[in-house]
Amino acid sequence: MGLFKKKNNQTEEAAVSAEDPREAVKKLVLEALNAKINGTLYDDCLIMPKGFTIDVQIGRMEDAEGLKILQIIFIVKHDDFDEPLIEPVDAQGKDEAEAANMAVEIFHGGVWHPLDQSMTKKNPIHVPVD
Repeated sequence: MGLFKKKNNQTEEAAVSAEDPREAVKKLVLEALNAKINGTLYDDCLIMPKGFTIDVQIGRMEDAEGLKILQIIFIVKHDDFDEPLIEPVDAQGKDEAEAANMAVEIFHGGVWHPLDQSMTKKNPIHVPVD
């Protein structure tokens, strides 16, 4: 019969109980994006009705001169795409929530709105070729 000394698991429990700041920012971004484009939050991603899935990853988080600077990577997947559409967005704000909202606005205006218009043919704008 062997006697084993129990390991001190307090440090591991403390590490697990402390929430990762990247996960908190990811939740802020997903909630802001869901409020903007009305999808369904499921399994840390946003599912859209026409087969789109939007995943979010946090690339970089910095504090510089009282500003929060975030790099957020939006990954858009669809069956019609050969590979996922990956769009990195840099945003800044006084706090994480403001930076997350700025990133969502940039993504919506630069990627999602044109993509949504082209897939659903909503509000077509004629572009002259002349």
